[in-house]
Amino acid sequence: MKKILTGVFALMILAGCKKGTTITYRVINHSGEQITFTSYYDYSSRGSSSAIVNNGDTRDILIMGKADGSFESDYQAGEYIDSIKGISNTNKMVTKDLTKASNWSKVTTKKQRLHTFTAEIKAADLK
Repeated sequence: MKKILTGVFALMILAGCKKGTTITYRVINHSGEQITFTSYYDYSSRGSSSAIVNNGDTRDILIMGKADGSFESDYQAGEYIDSIKGISNTNKMVTKDLTKASNWSKVTTKKQRLHTFTAEIKAADLK
C-alpha cells in the first residue's frame, strides 16, 4: 500500500510540473521615432504579431510559447522566425536584421521556462 501511495504522489507531482517554453522578444527603441514591428513566425503553429514601440520605450514585440513538451533550453534567437520587419512613423525601415541571433541579448530563466531576447534600435538602424 505504501508503494502505491508513493507512486500516486509522484505522479501528482509530475503532472503538476510546468512544461513547455515561452519565448519573448523585447525591443528598446532609442531611434527618436515611433516604430511598428510586424513579425511572422512558425512556432507550434503559424502566426503573426504586430507591436508599436514609441521612442524611449521598451516593449515586447513578439511572445511565442508551447504549453507542452520539454523546455527548449538550446533555443536561439531567430529560430522559427520567418521575418521581423520594422517601419517608423516617417516611413524609414529598420535595417537591423532581427532574425539573426547576434542582434539579440539572451536571458534564460529555466525555473520559469522562459527565454527573453532583447535588442536595441538606434537612429543608425533606420534608413
